[in-house]
Amino acid sequence: MRSLRLRYGMFWKGCYPPIARPLFGLFVILLLFTLASSMDYYYAKAQELERVLPIKQSYLNVVLAAMNGDARFQVGNELFECRGGRL
Repeated sequence: MRSLRLRYGMFWKGCYPPIARPLFGLFVILLLFTLASSMDYYYAKAQELERVLPIKQSYLNVVLAAMNGDARFQVGNELFECRGGRL
């Protein structure tokens, strides 16, 4: 085995090839894959937040309007009006 290794120009210290370089490359590839998948997850969460945030804001406006004594408020595209007597 040693004679074949020397004949084809494969030189390294000791009798065994260095294993750290391929493992480091594999580690970097796995790290990049993990980073890409986590970025994809957070990108999807940001899109979901952009979809839900106006609905949350409209409900918050309803609660604040009711606390201020207003009888009309809007949720999404619908307008509500409270009519009634005393509570």
